[in-house]
Amino acid sequence: MSPLDVSKVVDSFKLSGLECGYYMGIKSYNGELDHSAKYYPIISRKDAQSIFCVEARLSKDINVNLMQKALDETLRFYPTFSVELKRGYAWHRFAHNSRQLKISDHTSRIMIPILPKVNNKHLMRVSVSEKIVRLEIFHGVCDANVGFEFLTALIEKYNSLIEDKPYEYDILNKSEHYENSFATKSNKDKLDMPLASLLEKNVATIKGEYIEGLGAEQYIKSFPMESLTYYAKKHNVSISAVIVGILAKASLKCIDDNSKKIVIMLPVDLRRLFPSASKRNFVSFVRLRFENKDTGLDTLIEQANKKIKFQVTKEYFQKFINLSHRTATGILKIIPLWFKEMIIKPTVKHAKSKHTVIFSNIGKVADVKGVDEYVLNLNISKNNPINFGMVSINGKTTLSATSKIKNIELISEVFKILDKTLNEEEHDD
Repeated sequence: MSPLDVSKVVDSFKLSGLECGYYMGIKSYNGELDHSAKYYPIISRKDAQSIFCVEARLSKDINVNLMQKALDETLRFYPTFSVELKRGYAWHRFAHNSRQLKISDHTSRIMIPILPKVNNKHLMRVSVSEKIVRLEIFHGVCDANVGFEFLTALIEKYNSLIEDKPYEYDILNKSEHYENSFATKSNKDKLDMPLASLLEKNVATIKGEYIEGLGAEQYIKSFPMESLTYYAKKHNVSISAVIVGILAKASLKCIDDNSKKIVIMLPVDLRRLFPSASKRNFVSFVRLRFENKDTGLDTLIEQANKKIKFQVTKEYFQKFINLSHRTATGILKIIPLWFKEMIIKPTVKHAKSKHTVIFSNIGKVADVKGVDEYVLNLNISKNNPINFGMVSINGKTTLSATSKIKNIELISEVFKILDKTLNEEEHDD
């Protein structure tokens, strides 16, 4: 029986609270949100949602009709994206959404909140403008690593339609893609990571006048991937450490508050430490602290490299996974959703920030024909109005900033230091 004949089979299974059946020959997706995503719907508001943005900038203008056809087909093979949000007793849950996700025109800003009622209840918005295709995704659906995987599959399917060639997806009917890895990778080790260890005090934050209206502005800096790779290898540090050092240097200069420390939050793809094929969320983070304004850039980069090596360990994240699993499946599973919302929403609204900026480095993704560059923009909030994302494809690295405020001094300083660092390295050789 070929994969596309499975609609004739009555089948379902449960995996970490997830129920799957078949829809149009592909497994449909119904069930609980993974542990890291359970809080996203609770803390979201109509004017501020937990969403991120991945986009591809192509070398040629996009045929919208063919891109819509590619999207329709790709969604069938990524059922974890074809969902709508429902309220359950203790948590929100996903239900399969068979409505068409229609491509829209670009808005003037990125990450305007997704309104399910005008988006056929989908939790992702896809828009096209000339050579750009943009995916804005509710973080409860997946993390950015999976977001780029979906984007790549979409572009490759679109290319096959342009060239009138067949394209085969490799995701069909693999139950491990539906896995809640926070549940399956947890163990019964003694829980020795108290919640207090995840908190942070005395953190410097970015302030400024907010731009009017919804959404955020996007600022992009692109450069040859080999220039950053060469610098990192020459100085024996990771690429992430280079950018974290630059962010720390720029933040220490631009944020005039000597009494507080700079804290850079670095998301970590847990699949690198705990093998998983999950197409859901499976990321955590570390916080990297910097305090001395007089520290030189080279020293900050070296410090960042040491901090990342020290904190990004399997032992540490095993504790985090265990904490996440036991928190979600303990007493919280019997507390009704309305009560959680009543307590958590106002707490989050008035909470102080635990980090200065977030920086996420997706790294190099598989090359795709016809793509000039990929771009990642992270979610921003009232307490964290500027964040940074970076991704590399086809020999080009793109560092992108998301900003909710008019003052972009920090962004300008980051790009300035990056330019100077890479240019000086070129001249030295």
